[in-house]
Amino acid sequence: MRSICTATLLLVGLTGCVVNDPFTGGPTGGIDFKRDNYARAEAIRKWRSCRDSAVALDSQARKSGDVAKYRASAKLLAKCEAELGPEAASAAQDERFRAYAISVQNNLKAGDIAAAREGLSKLRQGFPDKDLYLADGASFIESIEVLTGKTSRESVNDFPMRNVSRELKKELRRIRYWKNH
Repeated sequence: MRSICTATLLLVGLTGCVVNDPFTGGPTGGIDFKRDNYARAEAIRKWRSCRDSAVALDSQARKSGDVAKYRASAKLLAKCEAELGPEAASAAQDERFRAYAISVQNNLKAGDIAAAREGLSKLRQGFPDKDLYLADGASFIESIEVLTGKTSRESVNDFPMRNVSRELKKELRRIRYWKNH
């Protein structure tokens, strides 16, 4: 009898517990939570499929050196991000940031500096306070800012303060030297 009372009290006590949404930290809200969670998962699934297609184009571009494929990959990655609905805006942030960074880089490789600059602005606006670090420790954001001209390439004195690769600093110094001599 005592164990039945204990079990009943335990069950009654547990019904008052609130389960929190792992994405927002708020209460789940029952069926609405499941519907929203399904919509978020479906949106991310579609985004990943789109991203995979764009990354395949990027891979083909790297193998062939085809500028048009770099441009197509960049456009497709930007489209993937643009079509992601508000239900998934907070999901897969790191994956989405990396994919959009590839889009910016591919615009640069395709020679479309204006699109790379615009993409960089959208990247910084959509993912504030995020950055990628290249193999040599250089900042992706700062490197792209210098390459697109968003940050002045003329001021050699600013180079030590910039987290860009040695090769980039060396090349920009070489260009500056030959412009002036």
